[in-house]
Amino acid sequence: MDFSWQLLKVIFYLIFIILLFYILVKFLKKQVDLQGLNQNLKILERVHFNSDQALCLVEVVDEIWVVGVSEKSIELLDKIAESDIESINKEENKFKKLPWQIDFKKYFSKDGQSNE
Repeated sequence: MDFSWQLLKVIFYLIFIILLFYILVKFLKKQVDLQGLNQNLKILERVHFNSDQALCLVEVVDEIWVVGVSEKSIELLDKIAESDIESINKEENKFKKLPWQIDFKKYFSKDGQSNE
């Protein structure tokens, strides 16, 4: 009898803890969604140099800004044109292809040549 009572208590508390965790996750997700309502400003990437200095790529409406951030200031360093972004992405994707991926694409293409 004592063992079954202990087992019931453990199961009850386990279900209670899982339920609390589920409610906490739902609450935190809702808070994050509320903060993301502003679709005109997005931080695309952030690189920290030390604890109080960072470099950020920020998308502002249809532009991408390079912003330097420190403990005392935020400074616009440069604006990147959309054409530059497309050329950077093309170059980056070209280097990401592994040799076997290119060979695989050549093997299955109609004329036996890759368009890379």
